[in-house]
Amino acid sequence: MKRLHNKKCIGAAVLLAVLLLAGGLRYAKTRPVVLEFGMFTGSNWNVANANSFYIIDEAIARFEAEHPGVKVHYYSGVPKEEYSEWLSRKILAGEEPDVFMVLGSDFDQFSSIGII
Repeated sequence: MKRLHNKKCIGAAVLLAVLLLAGGLRYAKTRPVVLEFGMFTGSNWNVANANSFYIIDEAIARFEAEHPGVKVHYYSGVPKEEYSEWLSRKILAGEEPDVFMVLGSDFDQFSSIGII
């Protein structure tokens, strides 16, 4: 009788594990992937452009429409003059955005140390 009880307990534990695994997989599939995008305010060429954020917003909307389940969050408001320091601090802390803009003045340095 004890042997039958042990088999029932093992069977119940296996069933519970399968249900938890299936629920976890379903949750993982429905949770959106969030990509972090780092950029600075203003123009890379120091040309005033009132539509710069509009262009980025439109590009993100098109990307998200073509890639269901992927959301893009972007850091904005970092002035171009402070962007190199902001990005460097993020990289050193291991918190760099998934995708980020690189200023022309930083390109050689970042590529020589293997960041890009």
